[in-house]
Amino acid sequence: MLILIGRNTFSAGHDLLMGISRLTSPVLIGEPSGTRPNAIGEAGWFNLPYSGQTGVISSQFHQQGAAEDSRVWLAPDLPVALTAKDYFASKDAVLDAALTLVSGKSR
Repeated sequence: MLILIGRNTFSAGHDLLMGISRLTSPVLIGEPSGTRPNAIGEAGWFNLPYSGQTGVISSQFHQQGAAEDSRVWLAPDLPVALTAKDYFASKDAVLDAALTLVSGKSR
C-alpha cells in the first residue's frame, strides 16, 4: 500500500494515516507529515467574558501513537521534496515517484 503524504497531512487526514499505519505497513511517499503522531485537535468555540468576542481553540488530545512518541512528524519511506521548479511547472513529483514505484522502473 502506498500513501502520499506531505506538510498538509494533518487533522483528520493525519488520524487516518496513523490508523492505517497501525493496521498495515504502508510505504509513505512525499514530505514529512504536518503534525506529531499525538496532537491536539477538535476545535471548540468560546466567548470572551468582557468583549463578547468569539474564538476557536483546540481542546482534545488525540493519542494515535505511544505515549512516549516524541516525533514531530511521520517521516516518509521515500522522501520527495517539493521544489519551486516543479511547483511552477505544475508537476507533481510525489505522484510521479509513486507511479514510478508501482511500474517498477527506476527513477
